[in-house]
Amino acid sequence: HKRTIEQSGKPLLNVLCIGTLEASKNHLSLLQACESLWAEGCQFELTLAGMLNKETGDSAAKEIQRLKSLGRNISWEGAVSDNRLQALYQEADIFVYPSIYEGFGIPVLEAASYGLPILTTHHGALKEVASEGGCVICDGSSSMLSSELRNLLGDKALRESLSRQANEREIRSMKDVTKDIQDFLAGFRLQPNS
Repeated sequence: HKRTIEQSGKPLLNVLCIGTLEASKNHLSLLQACESLWAEGCQFELTLAGMLNKETGDSAAKEIQRLKSLGRNISWEGAVSDNRLQALYQEADIFVYPSIYEGFGIPVLEAASYGLPILTTHHGALKEVASEGGCVICDGSSSMLSSELRNLLGDKALRESLSRQANEREIRSMKDVTKDIQDFLAGFRLQPNS
């Protein structure tokens, strides 16, 4: 993957979004936000990866193609191998996960493990996952995504602060999580009558 270069000769910041292209992941709002920033003159590249959900993701796929035809710095890699996924995280400067319905939010945890500053939403489990640090949280509307992404693109100190927070997050093993679940469920055992 070759980084795009600004007119000033510096590489563009790479904004990464990982997730199946589908309605619940809210890619259309992200694409609208990015288009408004590009129209303002912001220079960055947007990289998306994830398979297409043909039932709900076609409109986002068509919008990606439209933006590419306008010459916007956007790429969509579709489904990627584990090695390519790792490389995408390593190449990114900012991670965006605009989902409006999320059961867990593994990509946010993955991005945090790479020390990326993260922009995500407060929907579903994301509020809890994002609260551990390294994240800017918004409602997922195109206007809020645009505003918060503009801040991240323009504020290197903010990106560095979020990156430090992400790097300081505790990384828990599946053994830790399993113990938490077992302890939680043990609290529901019926106590014998006295």
